[in-house]
Amino acid sequence: MTDQVTRNVDIVLNKFGPITKQSRSLGHLCAACSLPLRVGDFYCGYPVGPGINPINRALFASNEPYRPCFALVHWSCGTGLD
Repeated sequence: MTDQVTRNVDIVLNKFGPITKQSRSLGHLCAACSLPLRVGDFYCGYPVGPGINPINRALFASNEPYRPCFALVHWSCGTGLD
């Protein structure tokens, strides 16, 4: 049997970029397509869960708002928009 967690969550994705040569996000692999984020790309942080923070884990377990960890994805990969 597989465990399931269901949450009624509104996700708001913020568009960041374009990436510059000085950006800390440059070269990170997109969590959706595994291609690197390149100069000129737009990207967003996609929430993936509470991470290792015990406070966030407790909030998540009690279905309370928490600050999630984010995976970087290309804007088009995360939203389907160009």
